[in-house]
Amino acid sequence: LNATSYALYLVLVKRLLGKYNTLTVSKWTFLIGLVMVLPFGFRELISADFTTMPQDIIFKIVFIVLCTTFLAYLLTAWAVIKIGSSTVGTYIYLQPLFTALISMLLGRNDLTVQKVLAAVIIFAGVFCSTYSKKSHPKITA
Repeated sequence: LNATSYALYLVLVKRLLGKYNTLTVSKWTFLIGLVMVLPFGFRELISADFTTMPQDIIFKIVFIVLCTTFLAYLLTAWAVIKIGSSTVGTYIYLQPLFTALISMLLGRNDLTVQKVLAAVIIFAGVFCSTYSKKSHPKITA
């Protein structure tokens, strides 16, 4: 469901970016997302005591929200304008594979059958999404 939703976002955002500024599209994306998510986490949000929370935790929360979420979506929208949604989608769907490879190189993860199968599925999905029908003409009788 997540992958399908994100693929739909990449396709729809390209049309929006033809009309609106990247920052405007990102702002509305997050505002709509906030409205959709808030009912599920509102109770936890209002019960959190931010005044007693350690500063490093607050810094980490702000970093995650601004840098690894908002900035990532902003750069993704910019990349869609520059190189297209199919190419951006390909890079995004390869991220888990690169993450697993880097963690194995750092000795923090092991190669398992499950990871190999996941990699095969990722490559199959990327292949299917980038496979060009133009490069293989139809055979007519």
